[in-house]
Amino acid sequence: MNANANYLNLFIMTNQQNIFFKSIFSRSFFAHHFFWIVLFFFSFFAQAQSFTVIRSSIGHHLGSQGLKGDTGNTGATGADGSDGVGISSTVDNSDGTFTLTYTDGTSFTTADLTGPQGLQGLQGDTGVQGPQGLQGIQGVQGEKGDTGDQGPQGIQGLQGIQGNQGDTGAIGAVGNGIDSTTENNNGTLTFTYDDGTTFTTSNITTAKTISDDMIFDGTDDNVSTNDNYYYVSMVVNGNWRVTQYDKANINLEKEATISNNSSQTAQPTTLAVCTGLNYD
Repeated sequence: MNANANYLNLFIMTNQQNIFFKSIFSRSFFAHHFFWIVLFFFSFFAQAQSFTVIRSSIGHHLGSQGLKGDTGNTGATGADGSDGVGISSTVDNSDGTFTLTYTDGTSFTTADLTGPQGLQGLQGDTGVQGPQGLQGIQGVQGEKGDTGDQGPQGIQGLQGIQGNQGDTGAIGAVGNGIDSTTENNNGTLTFTYDDGTTFTTSNITTAKTISDDMIFDGTDDNVSTNDNYYYVSMVVNGNWRVTQYDKANINLEKEATISNNSSQTAQPTTLAVCTGLNYD
């Protein structure tokens, strides 16, 4: 028996003596347990004798620490314990808390475990260009937008190929041209037409210098809206003038001058130009 075991037995026996001594001082206990008390005292004295031997052995025969003994055999397997309560599921509540559901049906929700906002990280490197995505489906037709501003003038297109010559038109009706012009020496002119009719102008010589006078019949251009007019083109005091006369009433006349035809700077010398002027 080593020293540690001796000290342990001494501690146990001393405590046992204290407990029993306190119990036997009770009269009730002494009256009802007399036999056992006597037996205890015999046992106590035997233990005291043994304690004296042990204490003597401790004082005179305590030797050095002995070698560690061999490991004892494995004890028998104990009975199975009762089933514990495990965690059957864990749910993230997306608000920083988690709900743990146990196998016995109870549950527990943690406090918000979200930590404080971390510091801004460094700018990452630019990633590699991803592949071209698939073509999306056709979107719904949008509403019609507002009309845009007028765009700039486009460049002149190339000259087109000359078209084929058109068919010859039908021969127009014979016009009623001017057969002759007579100066009456009083500042008036008399026009004699192919159909025998005549027209005498008003006095056009008063303080005027007339030159390059030309007379055109509106029927000569095959445009029916001009058939009822004569056109007299002349230069008066250095400025051109065209007078339009109504065949039905020769006194109805209109004039075209450079003042109401500013783009026409030279005297009109063709029927086409005369019919295209503005008349007042």
